Amino acid sequence: MLTLVFLLIFLIVGAGCWFAGLWNNMLTLVCLIFGGMIASSFYEPVADQLEGALGVHADLTSVWLLFFVSFGLLRLFTELLSTYRVKFNEVLDLVGRSILSVWIAWAFVCFSMFTLHMAAIEPSGFGGSFQATPQQNNFMGLGPDKMWLAFVQSRSRFAFAEYKDLGMLPEYKEVLHEKDQELNSRVFDSTTDFILKYRYRRLKLSESDSGDE
Repeated sequence: MLTLVFLLIFLIVGAGCWFAGLWNNMLTLVCLIFGGMIASSFYEPVADQLEGALGVHADLTSVWLLFFVSFGLLRLFTELLSTYRVKFNEVLDLVGRSILSVWIAWAFVCFSMFTLHMAAIEPSGFGGSFQATPQQNNFMGLGPDKMWLAFVQSRSRFAFAEYKDLGMLPEYKEVLHEKDQELNSRVFDSTTDFILKYRYRRLKLSESDSGDE
């Protein structure tokens, strides 16, 4: 069930981007990756503010809200800057937009699978996909959620690292892996327990619902 849903999403996004052309796909890919990274890195402070109103749905709502706002603003900004579009010959445009449309669709699936862990659904949801152990992969054995987690984690250590004591952000309270202890960075999911944390939350939610009945 879950594989079919995300395969459909992959095909729809890929097909839609293919018709946009090489230049638009280049801009979309950059905006998608940056928008996803912003959403992944800052959804927790937003979720803390919305938790009172949304409860267990705060995390999922926050990450997608941040993604749409970030992606929309970045895409608008790049569109305004790219008044003169680069023109490519037909062969290069065909090959380029084909490759980038697949890349964009895959990046979107990776981000979407990552966010689905935050959904307040029972472990048996989506045909039992969430009953799998954290070591197992979904979506045809490729594990796109883990790919996104690893990507954001690596960027938070190096290329896009943020200082721990950055005044405009809430205090950093995450437990750091021993290899990250000396870094002055807000490492994302340093102990690689993101999947376990949300799996445990879904199990507790399921147990709570069963108890209410």
